[in-house]
Amino acid sequence: MCLYIQPKRRPQGQKVTKRLNVEKLKSSDVIHELQAAINDKLSVPLTTSDTIEDQWAHLRDSTYSTALEIIGPKNKKHQDWFDENDSEIQPLLEEKRQLLRAHQSDPRCVAKKAAFTNIRSKVQARLRSMQDAWLSAKADEIQEHADNHDVRKFYDALRAVYGPQSSGSSPLLSSDGTTLLNDKKQILYRWAEHFNSVLNRPSTINDEAINQLRQEPINEELDIPPSSEEVSKAIKQLSSGKAPGPDSIPAEVYISGGPTLLDAIKDSHSGFDIKYRCDGKLFNIRRMQAVTRVKETIIRDLLFADDCALNAPNETEMQHQMDRFSTGCDNFGLTISTKKTEAMYQPAPGDAYHEPCITVKGQKLHAVEQFTYLGSTLSRTANIDTEVNHRISTASSAFGRLRDNVWKRRGITLETKLKVYRAAVQTTLLYGCETWTPYKRHENQLNGFQLRCLRSLLNIRWQDRIPDTEVLKRAGLQTITTIIRKTQLQWAGHVSRMPDGRIPKQLFYGELSQGKRTAGGQKKRYKDCLKTSLKDFDINPQSWESRAAERSAWRCAISLGADRAEDQRATHAQRKRERRKERTAGAQPANPAFTCPECGRVCRARIGLISHLRTHRPPTPN
Repeated sequence: MCLYIQPKRRPQGQKVTKRLNVEKLKSSDVIHELQAAINDKLSVPLTTSDTIEDQWAHLRDSTYSTALEIIGPKNKKHQDWFDENDSEIQPLLEEKRQLLRAHQSDPRCVAKKAAFTNIRSKVQARLRSMQDAWLSAKADEIQEHADNHDVRKFYDALRAVYGPQSSGSSPLLSSDGTTLLNDKKQILYRWAEHFNSVLNRPSTINDEAINQLRQEPINEELDIPPSSEEVSKAIKQLSSGKAPGPDSIPAEVYISGGPTLLDAIKDSHSGFDIKYRCDGKLFNIRRMQAVTRVKETIIRDLLFADDCALNAPNETEMQHQMDRFSTGCDNFGLTISTKKTEAMYQPAPGDAYHEPCITVKGQKLHAVEQFTYLGSTLSRTANIDTEVNHRISTASSAFGRLRDNVWKRRGITLETKLKVYRAAVQTTLLYGCETWTPYKRHENQLNGFQLRCLRSLLNIRWQDRIPDTEVLKRAGLQTITTIIRKTQLQWAGHVSRMPDGRIPKQLFYGELSQGKRTAGGQKKRYKDCLKTSLKDFDINPQSWESRAAERSAWRCAISLGADRAEDQRATHAQRKRERRKERTAGAQPANPAFTCPECGRVCRARIGLISHLRTHRPPTPN
């Protein structure tokens, strides 16, 4: 019996504009076809009586309808391995259905049963092969995006591997916090109420603050209509992958539309001071003692999109900077959310900690031990203990999400699983490791997590007594220690090639203008890690900047050094293991007197022999 459920009918008068499938524009043939169709569509001249709105409507509708006809709408359905192989899967399933019907119509026929069994095995093997090939290609794609630092494509491919999430709505609290809302309409109304209160607050702008802004001279050239070259240049600078505007035409269509479409479109001083010198060697101690070539600058804030961090050398300067920032926001009608603003104090080594008291309009900001900035956790103790724990937790969650879809699914080869692990889990584990200053305990934590994951993938139990070096050899991976050092050296080379005016290079080659290191045990510095990594990779610390000037040669030197360091580490671990076994064998020689009479096994002690003899006891009858 077949049931057909009629979909819910959309109310009349509501027209939904379909999003265009811009992925097809990666093909040059599709681009040429689109340009030819737009050329034919826009070749019809408009009448002189048409207004500017009519001309724009004609251009918009013609471009959208042509693009919809050529590249088609975007499929909102989640694309999985079976979607991309649908043309091959459907004939196999149809053949399987036919043989199943034949077998069900005559169950006693041996030939029909054998035919159905064979086709079922064939379909199962082919589907597993398709899934393995799809996952392998996705893993290579994820790794390529991670190496190219393409965040958007990286997470798009990662979501495809994770699979679709279960849809549903979570209950919300009412505005007074007393009622739990479960109805969809009530939840939607509550969200509208929330955003209305957040985004539509009354604000007053200080006219005096506007008048104090520096007035730029009037640029008369802006009043001149843009030329074709300027329009073409502006369109080429559009970012791909962004949501389209009200015209529903994405930027990729304008970029690929061709010439016909183009023709139709005509300082506070608060912060922490650093001194830096970029023309010397990083590890030269005396380069900061020069008088003429040492420069100073102030790092007073860290701004990236909606993440803002203010810096100051002491609590008084921070309060002064916060007051000026709050006053500036008030002048332009902006409000600082005290619930989302936090204060963190990092005392100097040896100084006592006291909770900072930073206020905004009389409201004290919450003092925290650490806070997250750009995905990384900053701690008041100036170490990465919290960050490493957070990264392990996040990577463990990513590993668990792939357990059913990848790790435990039959038909997926070990090579594909390791590709997915390296692309999805290891990348999550080492996010931001370029700027870490790890101690041995951090490296042990990270290496331990990776080895637990690899032993699970390789199906190696602790009873098998397989050493860690053998696990890494079977997986074809390096230790986390080597990967971190390799990544940090690549980042150091990238920073050294920056212009001297860039803040990352100034911080990299700089140090604090005030204060000095105390006597005794010192905290590990970032350049201490770099120096250790350079020596470990057999690179001269005094001449590494000259080698890093050429990017390809520098990355090649790092790769060769990482391989040598990994081989030396494995050899050292093997020798250490052999010496430990020799000491154990010499300290506790086996006593032939404690030999099992049943199987001949020699035990080291009498208690061991007694425990072993229990395995030879006959089972007790019930």
